[in-house]
Amino acid sequence: MDSFEKDWQRWFPPDKNNKPVRSSNRGCALSSILYIITGIIVLIIILNITKGLYSEWLWFDSLNYSSVFSTVLQTRLTIFFVSAIVFGGFLIGNIFLAMRLSPKTEANSFIPWEIVNRSERTFKLSIIIGTLVLSIIFGLVAQAKWQIILQFFNAQPFSLTDPVFFKDISFYIFSLPFFNFVRGWLMGMFILTLLGSCGIYLFSYLVQRLKFDLSVPVLVHASSLLSCVLALFAWGYWLGIWELVFSTRGAVFGAGYADIHAQLPAQWILLAIVVICIFVIIFSAIRRNLRLPLYAIGGWIAATIVIGLIFPMSLKITTIEKDRRSMFPAQLQMETQAG
Repeated sequence: MDSFEKDWQRWFPPDKNNKPVRSSNRGCALSSILYIITGIIVLIIILNITKGLYSEWLWFDSLNYSSVFSTVLQTRLTIFFVSAIVFGGFLIGNIFLAMRLSPKTEANSFIPWEIVNRSERTFKLSIIIGTLVLSIIFGLVAQAKWQIILQFFNAQPFSLTDPVFFKDISFYIFSLPFFNFVRGWLMGMFILTLLGSCGIYLFSYLVQRLKFDLSVPVLVHASSLLSCVLALFAWGYWLGIWELVFSTRGAVFGAGYADIHAQLPAQWILLAIVVICIFVIIFSAIRRNLRLPLYAIGGWIAATIVIGLIFPMSLKITTIEKDRRSMFPAQLQMETQAG
């Protein structure tokens, strides 16, 4: 909190002509309301979890499998606390970093010091309570996938490979679901952290009436978070290659002709485009050029539509028509004569 106080003073230096204004009863009441609302939310979450755990314990105990329940409970609690701590530490750390990197204000700020002094406690509580609530949510999301996590860490090979990519079947059952879960969880963490950090920067610039001549440290911080988000998109394209084994777009279940000859190359091309976008964003942050990232991301979106959607769909339609012509030549001849 000492770091927060110093950053707040950097943002809003007090007016030397006026004495600091003490917090009003209205500010204290608002803080108390925030505390009460947060406590009620946390209490409701704890009661719902406890109710579900108690009913599960009764069922396992009736079957003499209480040791299994203990293992599951220990795993879920471990995943919850580790995930909540990782998310909370990462989010609050980046928010404090954004506060530290924000530029120092001039003598006169946009907002009067009296209002700033009264809103300081509320702003501080909002950051702490928001981080706490989001950490609990992300911890609950992670612990709900305890079975996927246990399967990944206790995976065994099947000694049987798929006919398309020649990977062991255990990869699709144990590893691929775990990788998709980790990617989705990290994606949410990085996106929220990026939004929170950009919100701090935007707030700092707006209240100080500063031009948006972003410094290199600010751009590097924001671009690093954005690059992590894009890296997770690239990871998603890589995972999408193996998910073609579960494709349902063809006549039968599994990777079909359009998946192998159109969707597979599209995944690799889009992955390469995202990697190029990451390098462009990092280079642009160092050179303080905001146009190149916009061009790169725009090109990626256009490639996603053309290469990732239109081309595979057109090849799929052509393949279906060829299959129909080869499988039902007599029916096609009759339709032609009737036409």
